[in-house]
Amino acid sequence: DRLTLQMQEAWTAFARTGRPTCTSLGDWPEYNSPRRTMILGQYSRVAEAPYETERRAWDKIENKWLG
Repeated sequence: DRLTLQMQEAWTAFARTGRPTCTSLGDWPEYNSPRRTMILGQYSRVAEAPYETERRAWDKIENKWLG
């Protein structure tokens, strides 16, 4: 129920203001350097560059195929 509320509030705030920051989630920073990302789940939170190792691995694969 908590995640549902967070998502509904975030989408409503985004539609209203262009930013998904809302009471239930708090500040949702812009995605920029250092890749601040909102992780939604049982304990939603902002993380800096989550899964960076995996992202870099996918970058290597993409660069290999796209040249």
